[in-house]
Amino acid sequence: MPKFVDDTSIASYLKTHRRNVADAVADFLAKVNDHTRKKLCARYSEIFVNSTEIRYFLTVPAIWSDIAKDATKEAAIRAGMRANQITIISEPEAAAVYTLKAIQPNRLRLGDNIVVCDAGGGTVDLISYKIASLSPLAIEEVQVGTGDLCGSVFLNVRFQDHVRQRLGPAEVAEFKSTSRGL
Repeated sequence: MPKFVDDTSIASYLKTHRRNVADAVADFLAKVNDHTRKKLCARYSEIFVNSTEIRYFLTVPAIWSDIAKDATKEAAIRAGMRANQITIISEPEAAAVYTLKAIQPNRLRLGDNIVVCDAGGGTVDLISYKIASLSPLAIEEVQVGTGDLCGSVFLNVRFQDHVRQRLGPAEVAEFKSTSRGL
């Protein structure tokens, strides 16, 4: 875990609320699911939403193991999503499919290779894909993706450390206490 993640406080919080990590993820996904359904019902009507098949595409970092993906799917099922409605897809694969569909018309050809760098908040993944089908658009991994915990949150922490070294901890603490939104 990164140095700025306090395992002790997370464990303490979960223990206080009598939850484990799987419970917390299931609780979060249940809230997301409930909120989404309410918004859809408000926009389209409850009758329409209840009669429409809903599919869930849960994106995960490319570097996650099959065990982590399975645990995510189990949490989603506990959150009220049905197993046959859930698709687990890597974040870079989702980004690639969306981008390739969004830039229509394009000059993609069957067998073309693309490289995706998915620089997110927690992880950065680098992966290459081949166009497996144009209609419907489908891609497949050419090479197993690589990645690491070096996303933007790590840049933020490094920047905060830099500012703290330049200004001093007392000045940073004072700035944080007197500034809104920090």
